[in-house]
Amino acid sequence: MSGPGGVTGKEAEEVKRFGYLYPGYASEDDYPLMAASVDPPVENRVFHTEVPVDAHRPDALRMVGAIELLLEPMEDVLAFAPHALSWACTSGSFIFGPEGAKRQVDEIERAYDIPSSSTSLAFLRAIDHLGVERVAVRATYPDDVARTFGDFVEAAGASVQSVECLHIITGVEVGTLRPDRVIDFVASTTSPELDAVLVPDTAMATASFLDDLEQATGTIVLTANQVTMWDLMQMAGWEGAYPGGGTLFAGRP
Repeated sequence: MSGPGGVTGKEAEEVKRFGYLYPGYASEDDYPLMAASVDPPVENRVFHTEVPVDAHRPDALRMVGAIELLLEPMEDVLAFAPHALSWACTSGSFIFGPEGAKRQVDEIERAYDIPSSSTSLAFLRAIDHLGVERVAVRATYPDDVARTFGDFVEAAGASVQSVECLHIITGVEVGTLRPDRVIDFVASTTSPELDAVLVPDTAMATASFLDDLEQATGTIVLTANQVTMWDLMQMAGWEGAYPGGGTLFAGRP
């Protein structure tokens, strides 16, 4: 019988499986796209969670990140039996602050009994892994939410040099952004003094042009869906190659 990605027999048992708790519908196709680009292969599966109000507002984001909503797909997640699980949402995790984001993941891990993380914590681990210090934030969010993310990153020790926003309210609208629009926005205000540019929001598709983003900016670019998968791979001990995955997947600069 054929396993994930057409792998058969004993090889299928060795394929790493990763689960993503994903709010609503926007750019979840990034995850199977990335899974198809790595070697050795992995299986990514998205489990959609409810979005009571699709709005990048603090009150709405706290509702999206409520633990009871994140536990609703439990039956399907446990049937898939992933090696690691992520709350694949940046704003629905950092909005609770550094300690709140950690507590959120602790609750997920305790309930599912699966090693767990979130996109916000994945950003911090990627920053630490690459040793970057001076970063810029290029966010889809309104200004207040974007600056909350900047505060979250600075609390972990990085220095945020600038924050620029697209002021988009809904995740659905973010999901319609074309690659050229994203690249132009991310690269518009780069500086040689930056070590990296952080691009939060898992509603933004970036998997198909990660190297293009780095070429356009001339520096490391870390995007939400990219760091989310990288973090789970690290947790599961995956070792391999991801051509086109940016500096993060190529190793330390």
